[in-house]
Amino acid sequence: MAKQEKDILNSEEYEKIIESTSDLIAVTKFNLKVNFLYLNSSYTKLLGYNCNKLLGKSGSDLIHMDDKKRLSSLLKKYIRVKAKKILTGEDLEASEKIEYRIKDKSGDWRNMECVVNLLGNKLLFVSRDVTDRKQVEKALKESEKKFRDVVLSSADWIWEIDATGKYAYASGRVEQILGYTPEELIGKTPFELMSKEEARRVGGIFQKIISDRKAIVDLENWNLTKKGALICLLTNAVPLIDSNGELVGYRGVDKDITERKQTEEKILDSAKEWSKTFDSMADGVSLHSPDLTIINANQSLCDMLDKTKEELIGKKCFSIFHDKNQPIAKCPMSVALKSKKEERVEIFEPKFDKWLSVYTSPIINKDGQVVKIIHVVRDITERKQAEEEVNKRNLELKKANRLMVGRELKMIELKKKVKELKANN
Repeated sequence: MAKQEKDILNSEEYEKIIESTSDLIAVTKFNLKVNFLYLNSSYTKLLGYNCNKLLGKSGSDLIHMDDKKRLSSLLKKYIRVKAKKILTGEDLEASEKIEYRIKDKSGDWRNMECVVNLLGNKLLFVSRDVTDRKQVEKALKESEKKFRDVVLSSADWIWEIDATGKYAYASGRVEQILGYTPEELIGKTPFELMSKEEARRVGGIFQKIISDRKAIVDLENWNLTKKGALICLLTNAVPLIDSNGELVGYRGVDKDITERKQTEEKILDSAKEWSKTFDSMADGVSLHSPDLTIINANQSLCDMLDKTKEELIGKKCFSIFHDKNQPIAKCPMSVALKSKKEERVEIFEPKFDKWLSVYTSPIINKDGQVVKIIHVVRDITERKQAEEEVNKRNLELKKANRLMVGRELKMIELKKKVKELKANN
């Protein structure tokens, strides 16, 4: 590890940042057992483990059996990268994103999204607990079974293919995304808009979906525009079944996610050894002086605010986040400055039209004075919207149920009256 990176790792403020984040950060040996060399406090806070007792033990023992193959494949890939580096002398980087399940102290499984970086003879794991998000997604999918057609009607590019896989309908939005008019697409297959390699990949997935008559859910696929540019589309669709039970096609929607994919690739490409840790955190992290001046900021925060580090450093946080010339009421950093304790709040920020989870932690010197403040912000808008959507749909279902019950009661009463009239006659 380079001296600069050791200095970063050993500095109090960066260590405080690593220990403050909710991400699970671990350094392991580069071997098949991935023995732990370092664990941040999130392994205790989120999983309940004693970090000291885990040091030296195999990290793979905590991973779900079905997910160990992913880790094994990744290690084999990194071995090839390391071998190539030895043979060629090239300074090769290795950074991959994987998902896995890890067992907590109580025996429950937690879903994780992780970026794994190869650092010489060590591996750096930066993992995020997405269990709650997965549960919300599951609830949404169950609710969307009843509302899928309505949801699709409000999406970007709506299309329909027939039983042979050819477009029978395409909305006008396709011209803005791919450059083709709807008329130009009729009679073509989606695979004619892809490279040969991508067509083979997506075609294999599509054939499996068709054979099972399942819906297409969040299928990412790369397409070529009329001018030859690459566009990434997120595809969702439902099967069309006729009165005889035959599959006659699919109706779906494509959303252009090219910019999001490019952003993800840039984030992955920018990760570098231990100095990558700060910028690899998904949370927007910044360091402030006691007068709330921004001293440093990670890339996630820059992306969130659509600003460069140079545009943030030296500015007052309340001017950047709230367009104010003084701290807002109950500012978590102002509170932490006075209480000298950690603060955590969830707020809706109108400037960004987003829900944010804000965590502040003061850095206190040996004299008990606050010398710096760590500010960690996370965009929780999707979670809030998902929770709101689930609640909304549950209310709609309850209303529909009450309406159906009311109609049944009226029918029963009507039949009763008809019966009485017949009896009187």
